[in-house]
Amino acid sequence: MIQKKKRRTAEEWASIVACWRKSGLSAREFAGEQGLAPKSLIWWGSELSRRARKTQPKADAKKRTATVGKVEFAQVKVAEPRRGGGRLSVRHDSGFTIAVEGDVNAPALSAVLKAVLSC
Repeated sequence: MIQKKKRRTAEEWASIVACWRKSGLSAREFAGEQGLAPKSLIWWGSELSRRARKTQPKADAKKRTATVGKVEFAQVKVAEPRRGGGRLSVRHDSGFTIAVEGDVNAPALSAVLKAVLSC
Protein backbone atom coordinates (compact mmCIF):
# COMPACT_ATOMS: atom_id res chain seq x y z
CA MET A 1 0.00 0.00 0.00
CA ILE A 2 1.33 3.45 -0.91
CA GLN A 3 1.35 5.94 1.90
CA LYS A 4 0.16 9.45 1.17
CA LYS A 5 2.65 12.21 1.98
CA LYS A 6 1.66 14.45 4.87
CA ARG A 7 1.18 18.06 3.78
CA ARG A 8 3.24 20.55 5.75
CA THR A 9 1.64 23.62 7.30
CA ALA A 10 2.80 27.17 6.59
CA GLU A 11 4.34 27.22 10.07
CA GLU A 12 6.35 24.08 9.30
CA TRP A 13 7.51 25.59 6.01
CA ALA A 14 8.46 28.81 7.81
CA SER A 15 10.77 26.79 10.05
CA ILE A 16 12.24 24.90 7.10
CA VAL A 17 12.79 28.10 5.08
CA ALA A 18 14.44 29.79 8.07
CA CYS A 19 16.85 26.85 8.43
CA TRP A 20 17.58 26.94 4.70
CA ARG A 21 18.36 30.66 4.75
CA LYS A 22 20.64 30.27 7.78
CA SER A 23 22.46 27.35 6.15
CA GLY A 24 23.92 29.38 3.30
CA LEU A 25 23.24 26.47 0.94
CA SER A 26 21.51 26.77 -2.39
CA ALA A 27 17.90 25.62 -2.57
CA ARG A 28 18.97 22.53 -4.53
CA GLU A 29 21.66 21.57 -1.97
CA PHE A 30 19.46 22.14 1.07
CA ALA A 31 16.42 20.44 -0.46
CA GLY A 32 18.55 17.44 -1.45
CA GLU A 33 19.84 17.05 2.11
CA GLN A 34 16.33 17.34 3.56
CA GLY A 35 14.48 15.22 0.99
CA LEU A 36 12.49 18.19 -0.30
CA ALA A 37 11.69 19.41 -3.78
CA PRO A 38 13.83 22.49 -4.52
CA LYS A 39 10.93 24.19 -6.32
CA SER A 40 8.73 23.78 -3.23
CA LEU A 41 11.41 25.26 -1.01
CA ILE A 42 11.85 28.26 -3.31
CA TRP A 43 8.08 28.75 -3.66
CA TRP A 44 7.54 28.69 0.10
CA GLY A 45 10.42 31.09 0.68
CA SER A 46 8.84 33.52 -1.76
CA GLU A 47 5.31 32.97 -0.45
CA LEU A 48 6.28 33.53 3.18
CA SER A 49 8.10 36.76 2.26
CA ARG A 50 5.03 37.93 0.33
CA ARG A 51 2.74 37.15 3.27
CA ALA A 52 5.04 39.00 5.67
CA ARG A 53 5.01 42.11 3.44
CA LYS A 54 1.24 41.92 3.07
CA THR A 55 0.63 41.84 6.83
CA GLN A 56 2.85 44.85 7.62
CA PRO A 57 0.87 47.93 8.64
CA LYS A 58 0.77 50.70 6.03
CA ALA A 59 2.30 53.13 8.56
CA ASP A 60 5.56 51.18 8.35
CA ALA A 61 5.71 51.77 4.60
CA LYS A 62 5.27 55.49 5.13
CA LYS A 63 8.10 55.53 7.65
CA ARG A 64 10.44 53.84 5.17
CA THR A 65 9.70 56.44 2.51
CA ALA A 66 9.48 59.56 4.70
CA THR A 67 10.95 62.72 3.23
CA VAL A 68 13.55 64.55 5.27
CA GLY A 69 13.66 68.36 5.23
CA LYS A 70 16.20 70.40 3.35
CA VAL A 71 19.75 70.16 4.67
CA GLU A 72 22.18 73.04 4.25
CA PHE A 73 25.93 72.90 4.66
CA ALA A 74 28.31 75.62 5.75
CA GLN A 75 31.55 76.16 3.87
CA VAL A 76 34.53 75.63 6.16
CA LYS A 77 38.06 76.78 5.43
CA VAL A 78 40.84 74.81 7.10
CA ALA A 79 43.44 77.09 8.67
CA GLU A 80 46.80 76.34 10.18
CA PRO A 81 46.33 75.18 13.78
CA ARG A 82 47.39 77.57 16.52
CA ARG A 83 50.19 76.49 18.80
CA GLY A 84 49.61 76.02 22.50
CA GLY A 85 46.02 74.81 22.45
CA GLY A 86 43.29 76.07 24.69
CA ARG A 87 39.62 75.61 25.44
CA LEU A 88 36.61 76.81 23.48
CA SER A 89 33.07 76.67 24.82
CA VAL A 90 29.99 77.22 22.69
CA ARG A 91 26.68 77.75 24.47
CA HIS A 92 23.45 77.23 22.55
CA ASP A 93 20.33 79.27 23.24
CA SER A 94 18.50 76.13 24.32
CA GLY A 95 20.93 75.78 27.22
CA PHE A 96 23.49 73.14 26.25
CA THR A 97 27.20 73.84 26.05
CA ILE A 98 29.83 72.20 23.88
CA ALA A 99 33.42 72.48 25.11
CA VAL A 100 36.43 71.66 22.94
CA GLU A 101 39.97 71.51 24.26
CA GLY A 102 43.18 71.76 22.26
CA ASP A 103 43.86 73.60 19.04
CA VAL A 104 40.53 74.99 17.88
CA ASN A 105 39.58 76.99 14.83
CA ALA A 106 36.71 78.92 16.41
CA PRO A 107 35.12 80.31 13.22
CA ALA A 108 35.16 76.90 11.56
CA LEU A 109 33.66 75.22 14.62
CA SER A 110 31.04 77.95 14.86
CA ALA A 111 30.02 77.50 11.20
CA VAL A 112 29.74 73.74 11.60
CA LEU A 113 27.65 74.09 14.76
CA LYS A 114 25.31 76.61 13.10
CA ALA A 115 24.76 74.23 10.20
CA VAL A 116 24.11 71.29 12.51
CA LEU A 117 21.80 73.19 14.81
CA SER A 118 19.75 74.64 11.97
CA CYS A 119 18.48 71.18 11.03
